[in-house]
Amino acid sequence: REPIPNLGTTTFRPPYTPVTLGTLAGESRDGRLAPVRRTPMHTLHEKAGAVFVHNGLWLRPARFPLRGEKPADTVARECRAVRDGIGLADISTLGKFEIRGPDCLEFLNRVYINAFTTETPGRIRYGVMLREDGMVLDDGAVTCLGPGHWRLTCSTSHAGEVQTHLEYLLDVLWPELRIHLVTVTEQWAAVVVAGPRARDWLQRLVTIGGGATFTQLPHLHCASGTITGLAAQFLRVSYSGEYACEIHVRAGVGADLWPLLLAESGGEVITPYGLDAMDVRRIEKGYVATGAEIDGRTTPLDLGMHKLMKQDRRFVGWQGLQRPALQREPRLQLVGLLAADAKHPLREGDQIVSTAQATGFGAVIGHVTSAAFSPGLGRHIALAMLQRGRARHGETVHIADPLRDGRKRRAATVTTPVFVDAGGARLR
Repeated sequence: REPIPNLGTTTFRPPYTPVTLGTLAGESRDGRLAPVRRTPMHTLHEKAGAVFVHNGLWLRPARFPLRGEKPADTVARECRAVRDGIGLADISTLGKFEIRGPDCLEFLNRVYINAFTTETPGRIRYGVMLREDGMVLDDGAVTCLGPGHWRLTCSTSHAGEVQTHLEYLLDVLWPELRIHLVTVTEQWAAVVVAGPRARDWLQRLVTIGGGATFTQLPHLHCASGTITGLAAQFLRVSYSGEYACEIHVRAGVGADLWPLLLAESGGEVITPYGLDAMDVRRIEKGYVATGAEIDGRTTPLDLGMHKLMKQDRRFVGWQGLQRPALQREPRLQLVGLLAADAKHPLREGDQIVSTAQATGFGAVIGHVTSAAFSPGLGRHIALAMLQRGRARHGETVHIADPLRDGRKRRAATVTTPVFVDAGGARLR
């Protein structure tokens, strides 16, 4: 051993003296902890008195309350507007990706569980993608814009994960595929117009190419054209269960589109609606959401998507799905729940237990993933994951929440997850 004076000291590098983590990261707190994204229409929503919530890295309107209106009344009013009239929502935050190249179909068939056999410009498919372990990663619309040109959408909160997933597949697993992928989330502003009166109203405002009229644009089809003089793309997809059309314009004119639509009401009542009403309507239709039903533990079989899965071709996650634990009972399966007592609503996180007894917790056989009061049905409804759920329709189950309810038990009836318009006539 040599004494330190003989050896000398190491090269000094900052910090020369110990410092707290707060000194190094002090600015990353409160509103600066994470970046906040705002849509092109954000200032307009602020002026309209919108209540905002964080959705991923974005600020999105949760609801648009009128003066003196309670939150539940606001949501009910916005839901009624979408169900009976015309609702308008900002969906600019959806994750959007464009792919181009001769191998687009091959790429889509490998990424999604469902088959893409033809390349027909103007057609839209609902697509579900898995992680390599077989769990659902995300879902969204897959639109063919032209030969070798597609646009994919995904949920707002998972856009970063989906981008990482797709880039990994292209850069590491399939570098031989001749396609280019680019994220275009920020390049497009988008609104959705929904409701039974929306079609005739949009017919007066929209001009599409090819000589067709807007009313001839069927569900799951898209077209390019203009609306109130602005160039736009029109996607006939619905997340509300009603007749709906997504209108995508360049982000730079997104702030112009919103007020133009409200100004061109033509005597119709156009009601802006937010995430809360959007959530109620998608629960009524049994549509799954990332972070709720798609929580990293559910497979397509659990969510009732097994009919979408192609049988003749493999896809990312196919091998993971072959694991015995994902095939055998008792797996949690997606169901709907109807609260037995209007005074005791269902809530996210409620546990479904095997006994009505107040003593002991009982065996947990499922949990509530999404819940809401449905103004259309006039009662509390929920989506839930339940053991052998699809075989339990019509059964009464027991709901427990020891943290919020103590030993109280509530009852609910198991139903199909689609509460309204099971045939889809309204959205078509």
